[in-house]
Amino acid sequence: MNTLKLPTQLLPLLTEYKDLLQQVDVWFDRCQTKIGSQLIHCRRGCSECCRGLFDITLLEVALLQQGLAQLPAEVQGRVLQKSRYRLEELQSRWSGFTSPWLLNSLPEENWTAMPEGDLTPCPLLDSDGDCLVYAYRPMTCRLHGIPNIDLSGESFSDDFCSHNFIGI
Repeated sequence: MNTLKLPTQLLPLLTEYKDLLQQVDVWFDRCQTKIGSQLIHCRRGCSECCRGLFDITLLEVALLQQGLAQLPAEVQGRVLQKSRYRLEELQSRWSGFTSPWLLNSLPEENWTAMPEGDLTPCPLLDSDGDCLVYAYRPMTCRLHGIPNIDLSGESFSDDFCSHNFIGI
């Protein structure tokens, strides 16, 4: 397996990022306790939001690789096989999706060709929809599914999980 080799000087940054993720988890748990789990259904084992394409940072790549390395070789192989299949499928639909996977510099026409509304499950989900690397998941995975609300209390995106906040 090709792994991202972080320079030694970035290892403390990865440790700090893990600490930040732990703080995010504590915050989320507090919110869920305050609001109630009947309104926020996000939890380990729920994978309704674990679909499609989304951005992750290089630190999150390194973190995911650490999680993947903890899995048995057979499971790692299945994840990599699903990932390769998904990559081939994406490249057949979106020719601009190529190595080194840095999308910021792509011209606008490449962005408009990007598949949207994609419901393909994350390759890191097992057959029951449980995240195989739950403790190593990126921040977006930890926060996706809840409303985006600014400091004034206004929602700036209606893009939250349809299983949350039912009946409000």
